[in-house]
Amino acid sequence: QTEAERCYICKKLAFFLRESNQLEKSLKIYMQGIISCVNLLDYKQAEIMIEEACEIAELLIDPPIKMTEFILKRAQCADALGNYEKAIQDYQTVLKDPHVPPDLIMDVNYYFACALYNYGEIERAKHILENLEKDHAEGNDLLLLRIKSELATIYHFQRDYGKAGQAFKQSLHLCEKVAGKGREFYIQMTKRFGWTKRVLINFIEAKTYEKYLLNQMPFFIRKRRQRPM
Repeated sequence: QTEAERCYICKKLAFFLRESNQLEKSLKIYMQGIISCVNLLDYKQAEIMIEEACEIAELLIDPPIKMTEFILKRAQCADALGNYEKAIQDYQTVLKDPHVPPDLIMDVNYYFACALYNYGEIERAKHILENLEKDHAEGNDLLLLRIKSELATIYHFQRDYGKAGQAFKQSLHLCEKVAGKGREFYIQMTKRFGWTKRVLINFIEAKTYEKYLLNQMPFFIRKRRQRPM
């Protein structure tokens, strides 16, 4: 079963379960379909399914998949589509939920800061990232690498070249440090995105981890992002 087939089947099955008033089962299938759409980079279809799932979740006193999980997926889709204002609003909603685990809060704060940067709120993004740099979980070098890289980008944009150079050197050091942690990366991504065995094999063969590390280099090195207006 391909990812596209899985997405199509989940959408049809979720709709059938919803019409049959099997709402809790429908929500679980919706989440599987949303994950498949995200894996296919079909963020617009994922957004449609998220909105349908949120309507169902609101009808249940204790839904099997909490509304916050769908809101986080919606934020990630809006972010990927360049709708940063919507992404910022949804990230803020997730961060206000007291039940979100601390390790996920760190990740959400990072993505929240990146959305703020892309939206043009650079000082606010810098403040969040600098706090994350101080508070990041011990041993979470992948998160620290991303934080250092974004800070290097912001410092360079603000012409604070001393800090930019220092953050860039630290990014390189962390890149070397985590170069051998590909197995851990693939395990985390499989848990987060629900990759099937076939999808996981495809990502490994495409050297996704190596490309991921390269993409953590600051803006002025990888030339990937445009400066916010």
